[in-house]
This record gives sequence, C-alpha cells and structure tokens, in this order.
Amino acid sequence: MQHPVMVFVTGVTFWGLLLHTERSTMTIHRKLVVFVGAIAVVALAPAAPAHAAVGDITTVAGNAPACGYSGDAGPAIDADLNHPEALALDTDGNLYIADFAGHRIRKVDHTTGFISTVAGDGTYGDGGDGDLAINAELRDPAD
Repeated sequence: MQHPVMVFVTGVTFWGLLLHTERSTMTIHRKLVVFVGAIAVVALAPAAPAHAAVGDITTVAGNAPACGYSGDAGPAIDADLNHPEALALDTDGNLYIADFAGHRIRKVDHTTGFISTVAGDGTYGDGGDGDLAINAELRDPAD
C-alpha cells in the first residue's frame, strides 16, 4: 500500500469503520473498527459485536484502476476518483473524500452508498467565493 491516509474519528458516538485510501489504485478501503469515537480493535473473537477479520479489506469508493471524475448520483464503488487524499465522517456516518487531483470534495451517503460532489468544479484555483460550493475552484484539497 502506498501512502495510506487514515481517518481518526473523535467525539462521535456510533459504530463504524476506520477508512484509508490507497493512492496507487485510487480506491478507499475499510480497515479498522471504530466505536464511540475511538479506534477500538483490529480484530476480536468472531462472536464479539465489533469483530473484523484481520486483513479483511472492503472497497467503499473508487473504481480502480480508473482515475478521473465520474459517478455522481450512482454507487460510490463505481465512481472514478482522482488521487483521494483525505477522508472525514460526519455524525450521520456520511463519508467525505478530498479528491486531491480532482479538485473536488465528494460525499458518500451512508444510507444509499451513492456518491455526489459537494464542493469544487474540478478547476485548480481559488475562485468562487459568494457562489455555490459546487461551483468553487479548489487547490488540491487534502487534510
């Protein structure tokens, strides 16, 4: 794995999964179990409520090896990403992706698994103040 990016959730109470991106394949994977806002376990006994098999990786967004921009309003696993760099989760469990080379912020809906663009029009820059976030220019969004 090249340059993994980890999301550390703090102050949020929910059961979820820690995520990381893999730059070489443009995909986002689930990695570690998270609960009550902290990293809890990598693996527990199979009967435990937070069990996750060691080495078990599930893609949640990105259509590797494709690299680019596509997929809005469709399943996140079918979307093209362009060097995802950072991830964040909101209190509803929605995943936000800083798509570094795509100059966009993408959102994966926790309920549907569909992806959408919430900020950035794909243009490298800093224009767009006073307009909708989707029309803004972004400069390599990351952490």
